[in-house]
Amino acid sequence: MWTRRGFLKVSGVVVAVGTTAPIPAVLAQTGSRLAQGNDETILVAIQMAGGNDGLNTVVPYEDDHYHRQRPTLALRESEVIKLQDAVGFHSALRPWMDLWEGGHLAVVQGVGYPNPSGAHERSMEIWQTARPEDPLGETGWLGRVLDRWFEDSVQDHARGTITRGVFTGRIPIPTTMLGHHRPAVRCQKPEQLFAFPAGGDILQKLGESLARAGSRSAADTSLLERVTAAQKQASRDLERLESVLATVRNEDFPDTYFGQQLACVTALIRAELGIRIFCVDLGGTEPGSFDTHALQAANHGALLSELASGLAAFARALQRDGLFQRVLVYTYSEFGRTIRENGRKGTDHGSAAPVFVMGGTIRGGLIGKHPPLDQVENGGVKHQVDFRSLYATFLNRWLGVPSQTVLGSQFSEVPLFA
Repeated sequence: MWTRRGFLKVSGVVVAVGTTAPIPAVLAQTGSRLAQGNDETILVAIQMAGGNDGLNTVVPYEDDHYHRQRPTLALRESEVIKLQDAVGFHSALRPWMDLWEGGHLAVVQGVGYPNPSGAHERSMEIWQTARPEDPLGETGWLGRVLDRWFEDSVQDHARGTITRGVFTGRIPIPTTMLGHHRPAVRCQKPEQLFAFPAGGDILQKLGESLARAGSRSAADTSLLERVTAAQKQASRDLERLESVLATVRNEDFPDTYFGQQLACVTALIRAELGIRIFCVDLGGTEPGSFDTHALQAANHGALLSELASGLAAFARALQRDGLFQRVLVYTYSEFGRTIRENGRKGTDHGSAAPVFVMGGTIRGGLIGKHPPLDQVENGGVKHQVDFRSLYATFLNRWLGVPSQTVLGSQFSEVPLFA
């Protein structure tokens, strides 16, 4: 026989409803957000695994030192998209120039952290946990945000959501999204978000079990009524969701895995399910495709093209739907590359690199000066901005969460907003 406790163990996600028994978030949430608009802000993290070469992404094309250190990889003035301050984008980034010219794309230059690690796993872990001092960190910085929201919703008896955090990609959910109480959901297609852990007929089974129990108490009667109502509402809402998904599948996203994952994110944003944090993989399994130790030129250009074309399509879709003002996108990679190219026409693990931020409300353009190439850190450029300052900005100014409670310390903000 099903019990409330047993059902909650199966569902894994609960919220408190009124003053009676908890029920799965999907039951409480179904029908509440699909039928109405929402003004909550949304953060999308793009994980560029492997260590993106910042110098050939945001290029100091007039710097003699850059050309001397990279005899085969350095991009000439004619090969870059000129911006300002004698720097330019790699030509593969041309698809997102409308965003740049519209003031919706910012480049935060020289982002890193003190005493950087040159190891893939450890450096990525530091970016994901935002706790460089803790080598045994179990939660990601966004996972701690999800924990906080979950605890607040239970305490306030608020109506829950299916989940507040979603990861799309082939790899396991990154540490960035892991929390203690409310793990993020991993899906590669929007429909996967609505698959019940114990089978699609779980609502029916629960309702039948409660009915067989004879509704021994008022609480059981109340729960049975809610399950029955949720059953009916779920059918109506999922039909509506399918129509939302159909409109996204036909949109002009690039025919790449990254492009299709952004199409998935677009569908879930459009469906107004209360999801506020997304993470999307570009780079794959460790060490990641941005680890360009050999024959870098062609591989790196293809990756940057995939990034720019995907984000440009994502922005266009959000703009058409009037959602772009609510969305902020940022990129992260565990480190940049060395200033000097190696003997295999590639680069090795470095230190700082640029971070890209895209959104409908940001102040676009270059933020900070390009790091000088004569100040070396781990063979790469020295960091000028602590990545936790970026996180603090996202927390304080975008997600509305006090940054010190998540990061453990106070960090100055980055001027991303007017």
